[in-house]
Amino acid sequence: MIAGIVVTILIGSFFVGGDASAKRKLKQLFSGREPKTEDQFYERFFVNSGVPQSVVAKVREIFQEQIPFDLALLEADDDLSSDFNVIWNLDSMADVEIVIALEKIFDIKITDEEATAMKTFRAVVDAVWQKIEEKQKC
Repeated sequence: MIAGIVVTILIGSFFVGGDASAKRKLKQLFSGREPKTEDQFYERFFVNSGVPQSVVAKVREIFQEQIPFDLALLEADDDLSSDFNVIWNLDSMADVEIVIALEKIFDIKITDEEATAMKTFRAVVDAVWQKIEEKQKC
């Protein structure tokens, strides 16, 4: 996973051209969106998912701590491996730090394959919740 992430970051950095360009690109991508509070985000994207609001809020907090950009405009199904991969150019280690934080905070283990498969915020939340549920069954 880490090798794939590094390659993605390097390629993305080449095309995006650094922090200022990344922030401009994000402003374009987020243009026209309204920021969502924690409650609004949950109500809009997760209220019927069965995932507790506390889990969604904590994952969102972890993202915000690791990514130096206001992510109140991020939506649950934004593809973080496609248009929104520019987020990773703001901090080249953010993706790794997010996985480490998720594992630590929720006391779970995320494999490289699982981390690579998580392409949206919703996918991250769903994977974390699934692992928490599996752990609770044991």
